Amino acid sequence: MIAVSNPGSDTDKPRITLTQTRPKREKAADISLDGQPPNDVWEDMSPLLSAIAAGVDTVVDESSASPSRAVRHALSAPDLTHEQECVIASIVSSWRSNVRFDQQCDAASFIQSLGSGELLDGGVRTSIEHACAVAQLVETDEPVVIRFGEDFKQQRADQRRDICKLISHLSTAVEVYLVPTTLRLEQWIVHTHDGDLPGSLIEQRNTRQGTSTDDTKMVQDAIERFDIDGEIIDTLRHIAAAPSETRTISDLESEFGVQRDTIHNRLHHLREYDLVSDTLSSDDDSIVSLISAGRSYLDAVRASVGLQSSLDDSLIAVGKSSNNSRVKPACSRDTSSPPPSPSSRPRNRLPCLHNIRELPRHRFHAITATVSNADISVVDTDVDLLDDRAAPGRHYDHDNRQLIVSAEYDNPLNYWVSIARALSNRDIWSWILTDDKLDAANRDKFRDLFADHRVVLRQLRCLGYLPDRITDINDFRDLILDALDKLLDDTKRLTNGNYPDALNESEFRGDIVRDAHGLAGTMAHILDIVDVEIIREVRVPRYREFSGIKKQGLIKTIGKGSAIQSVYGEANTYRHLYEDRENKREQAIVPDVDAHDPYAELIGSFAVVGDFKSQTKDFVRSLNNNLEPGKPHDDAPEFQLNLSIRGDVSRSEYAQTATRLCREKNINPTPQAVSTLAGLCNSPFEVAEALNHLQSNEDRRSIDAREVRYALSQLGADDILRGTNSTPRKAVIALLNATEPLSQSELADRADVSERSLRDHLPDLLDLGLIDETPTGYRFNLSFNTGEERTNDRYPMYVVDPDLRPDIHKAAKALKTAHEHHFGTPIPDDDFPSSPTGRDWCADLRGIEAADTWIRSVLPLLWGLETREEYRDDPDLDPLIDGDDTTDIRLGPDIPQQRLAAYSVSKASG
Repeated sequence: MIAVSNPGSDTDKPRITLTQTRPKREKAADISLDGQPPNDVWEDMSPLLSAIAAGVDTVVDESSASPSRAVRHALSAPDLTHEQECVIASIVSSWRSNVRFDQQCDAASFIQSLGSGELLDGGVRTSIEHACAVAQLVETDEPVVIRFGEDFKQQRADQRRDICKLISHLSTAVEVYLVPTTLRLEQWIVHTHDGDLPGSLIEQRNTRQGTSTDDTKMVQDAIERFDIDGEIIDTLRHIAAAPSETRTISDLESEFGVQRDTIHNRLHHLREYDLVSDTLSSDDDSIVSLISAGRSYLDAVRASVGLQSSLDDSLIAVGKSSNNSRVKPACSRDTSSPPPSPSSRPRNRLPCLHNIRELPRHRFHAITATVSNADISVVDTDVDLLDDRAAPGRHYDHDNRQLIVSAEYDNPLNYWVSIARALSNRDIWSWILTDDKLDAANRDKFRDLFADHRVVLRQLRCLGYLPDRITDINDFRDLILDALDKLLDDTKRLTNGNYPDALNESEFRGDIVRDAHGLAGTMAHILDIVDVEIIREVRVPRYREFSGIKKQGLIKTIGKGSAIQSVYGEANTYRHLYEDRENKREQAIVPDVDAHDPYAELIGSFAVVGDFKSQTKDFVRSLNNNLEPGKPHDDAPEFQLNLSIRGDVSRSEYAQTATRLCREKNINPTPQAVSTLAGLCNSPFEVAEALNHLQSNEDRRSIDAREVRYALSQLGADDILRGTNSTPRKAVIALLNATEPLSQSELADRADVSERSLRDHLPDLLDLGLIDETPTGYRFNLSFNTGEERTNDRYPMYVVDPDLRPDIHKAAKALKTAHEHHFGTPIPDDDFPSSPTGRDWCADLRGIEAADTWIRSVLPLLWGLETREEYRDDPDLDPLIDGDDTTDIRLGPDIPQQRLAAYSVSKASG
């Protein structure tokens, strides 16, 4: 038996009980749901009329107001207008004792007709909401029994939801027993209608299902049998992650990208240990549920993994110890705020209205900087959960014709629907694609193609929404906007379970994703034609919580989006290489491929910004290896999509961000300021956030150290020194906010850390030159905003001391290694920078000030390090060459080697 308490009730007595056993005591009403519409269900509740009269008597007797006013106050129905409440309350108040018989009869007839849709006395055209309001007046100690079988299950979904609404309102006044005819129907209603009934059927079912001795043995056997990171247990976790702990077979197929037989095979193995239910029949698919042993198994696995994590943490000492000292026990590690689990994180973040967010200007600068050197850039930093995870973001720079569109990624559908909305809304058309804007920007290509070469748009670019009847760009715009409205309406239908005929949830979801890709792709190609650069931000705040399958889904959807929104000449890459619909391929014109240049290009770029932490390299590796959206079809033209992927942020991106923010503040960045910001901030996004707090300057000048200090002090501890423990981060923020040196106890107090933990980490901060110990306490090595220090730019030692500058060391090591390659003679440190002949063959880069600005460009020119295999294969030089962590990958059909050789020769000679 499953008991569901009524929220907000002043009694602990259950109001809805889901059971296969009817109560033996007297019942106020016994109703069978046999497929009748909601208004007929209300008519079948006519035995409750006397209980409603009792309720009206109580309401009137307990109130000093008039009978109709007292009843109106008792009706809790936000869907009713004030006028409807008054009319209904006036008539229903006559259904009580001490009222004329004819008035009682009229009131009873009125109550029974509620929900019929007819125009009743008082001009009220009733709906089921009116019946729901009156149902709350029932007063009886006897329960209402509502039985249901397969007929109710086969009923239309919207009618079932209205009936559930009626039951929910009834349960606020009387105890209701829901009695399914079979256990399968009990599991079905928990899966299908948990959200339509008060309380939580799932939670109460979980409470009811304990772990038996047999379950315990099954769990132990399953732990020994299965790999907890394997595909079978991934399937079990995916079932458990659903709100109802139930999944359709189609959902499992879609999530794991495998055939139905494979899913059934995995479920067979899980059933051997009673971890999941038998496959049950649902409206349009088969479903499977987690059962008690499966829940216990996952709990045991989580407990085991958690214990191992605790042991691993306890074996890692923090702080820095000298060679001769004892290792101090680990203090506070970053375990106080673990990532929220899916069960503890609120799932809504979905208000009724999803407004497009205008991205702040400083974030625009950070995003454009991160994608400046690659097609797909990965940034590891803290990413806040949006208040509305379905609200896309955007920012358009009219001067530079750059458009950023942004969305939080939870699954392919939510991301691409948001991006399609951001790209195709009315503002984009009015900003970029009106006649006067096209004239002002001298962008005639799109108009020429639209007017005279539409075949290029349809069969090479493969734009949608362009029938023959459309002859005007404004009409084309209206068709795009209509398509956007339909896309958004479809997402509402999906949420409400109102699927088109002959489509199940998985198929309908697939159609929506395909339409979103098509709409976003059409707009991307249009904007490319009119020379607007598109940057797509993929926000992934919960990447480390994703399952392996969901992580692969993110990779694949970026790959598919890249192929759809890329071009070879004027040819759409996805349509020509990967399209699996024969009729669509036949409509496309096969492009002529230039043997000297067989590579397509991505339109714009992607910035994947997520909380990856230790999983960053694995994610980048997956991008490099698994981005291909599918297998190219057999007759695909011989060109490939070339993509550069950058897995880390270099000083260049920090410098670009600082330069752009400083320009807006009318100040010039300095190498010292950039190095300080790059050394402390997690990413360019934190640099932008910090510098955005500075005031604009009237006269242009260079930024000074005290301004850098103020900007950094506006950040939080999570924004700096990523990868280190919380104690040094909190200490640094506390020192940045201080106006004078702090003693160790004062610093511990302001940073809200223990003195012991602070004592362990202070040597590290001192060794890095971030802080200094003065006679009066500790200080951060940036100038205070005082008269004494305002004119003296003070920076951390790693910025001003050449021996501590990592780029200088890398350059010096590269020179030595390259010399050894050419002359076969190693150079001892004592002899560097002299050659074996005693003549100076280069300057000592370690003595050059501000060398950072030219080292990156000079090294490849000196030795061609990025192209010569002898350098690329050298383990000492490889990390120096690949310091920017950029990889080029190529997607598409294999191209004959002679074609590639011809391309390489032509590129080298040209």
